[in-house]
Amino acid sequence: MVGDARKIEQELAAIEEKVTTIAEEFRDLYAKYLEQLGQVTQRQLILASYEICTRNYPESFIKLPYSQREKLQQDLQNLGKKFQGQLLECLDISVEEEELEALESQLDAFAIAREMLEQHDNVQPFPGHEIFLAEDSELDSEEDSEEEEELPSNPEELVDWHRAVEGAIARRIEAISKEANSLLQQVGILPNKIPPQLLDIAMQAEETAELGVGKPNLLNLLVETEEKDHEEDNTPSPRPPAQVARIVAIRLRLPEIEFADTPLSMTRKQIRDFLSKISSIRKQYIQKRREKTIAEAEAAWRSSWYENNEQ
Repeated sequence: MVGDARKIEQELAAIEEKVTTIAEEFRDLYAKYLEQLGQVTQRQLILASYEICTRNYPESFIKLPYSQREKLQQDLQNLGKKFQGQLLECLDISVEEEELEALESQLDAFAIAREMLEQHDNVQPFPGHEIFLAEDSELDSEEDSEEEEELPSNPEELVDWHRAVEGAIARRIEAISKEANSLLQQVGILPNKIPPQLLDIAMQAEETAELGVGKPNLLNLLVETEEKDHEEDNTPSPRPPAQVARIVAIRLRLPEIEFADTPLSMTRKQIRDFLSKISSIRKQYIQKRREKTIAEAEAAWRSSWYENNEQ
């Protein structure tokens, strides 16, 4: 049985060596994907901004001075360029860093949601949408260590690395959406009466925004508003009917970004093919580790076993 355990150990080492090679290829593929994603996302950001400025809030955009329109357009372009660099950082994120970012984001989102529920109880999602609490996308750019993460050495670590990268991508896409909305709100394109916290919460509606419904990468909300005169009037009077305002904001979504670009979609398919291959190796690796543990347990049993002939 000891011999069996050693044989299985050799088989595990061979799998780990194979995984190291696959991990290098997988990282290179992700680098290609992130480069493409950055370029496509920049274009989609501009298209979504164009849609808001010319279709949803054309009057507000026309009112802007020429210099302010030009600056807004430049700021949006620079935001897209910055996003490309942020995407490449996802390659070196560790599982621990990703989990910490996710936890911090959830706590931030919960605090924002609590504040909004206390102050604004008149927010309703656009028909067919709900507002979900999820991860905030404010990322801490300062890292204690600049050492490059080592590549995963077994299939389970490789799967965890993949999940960490995908989580970091999602968070950065959400962050650029929020920054774009902030730029649009600062110049008065998006209504200033909508608190930034509301847009932060509304950004969590990605899962309920069906593809093919409305314009890509845009989020629709219905917000109830009340007359200020009624709020200031202390005399008891019937509450006037609430006015409903329709708000459209940028909400970049990864599936819609990929759908808009064939080369990017093809690279995503290659990633899925890699994951299928890794999943198969992972099952084999888990089975071999189980066999090794059993072989070691059997050997341990035999090493301590003796016949008790005492009566």
